[in-house]
Amino acid sequence: MKVNISERLRNVAEAVEKCNTVADIGCDHGFLPIYLVLTNRASRAIAMDLRKEPVRRAGEHIASFNLSDKITTRISNGLEALSRGEADTITITGMGGMLMRDILIAGNDKLMDGNKFVFSPQSDIDTFRKYLDDNGFVITKEKVIFEAPRFYFIINATLKRGEKMNLSDLELRFGKDFHLGDTKVLQDFLTKELYNNGILCGQLEDEERKGNLSVKPKLDYLKKEQEYRESALKMISK
Repeated sequence: MKVNISERLRNVAEAVEKCNTVADIGCDHGFLPIYLVLTNRASRAIAMDLRKEPVRRAGEHIASFNLSDKITTRISNGLEALSRGEADTITITGMGGMLMRDILIAGNDKLMDGNKFVFSPQSDIDTFRKYLDDNGFVITKEKVIFEAPRFYFIINATLKRGEKMNLSDLELRFGKDFHLGDTKVLQDFLTKELYNNGILCGQLEDEERKGNLSVKPKLDYLKKEQEYRESALKMISK
């Protein structure tokens, strides 16, 4: 029996290295852990979610694939219901970067050096990368994909407390070693961001010319971010 998953989830799954037990935080429908076990990327899985309904639904899907002996479900606020060392790989996707950061902070005592992670934050990605860099999560690989209508960053990391990558301003925004490898999708992302934010900058400049000085801080911030995007695009377009 084959499980159909989105392009985004398939890319997340492919980022998971072969492991014994994977814990999926915020499992929703449970299809990611199902796919990981069916494709032998994980021998066992733990599907966890804060809400009862997704956990119930995930349990039904797991049972329909006859995987109840390999995948367990738990109601859990982040990593709360996970025991230390119980999973060697942890996936956290489909939520904002600040929430993902808070989950890691609250569940710090559940984590061990050597734990592997696959993250896919949907907002505040630069702030989330900064948290990883400051707290011993060493980014080993990144990928950006497009699944209409959005771009998604997928981050592989390993916990090595005490180590620091010292990511540059550009790497915090666009990924570790973003300028290496296949950069086609990242170029598309930067081009779209430059266009959309260019329109917004123009609108704020109109407001400023009309005497609305309250827009200046936001306008200055957006212009600085545009400079970062232009610099990154130049690097990967060489």
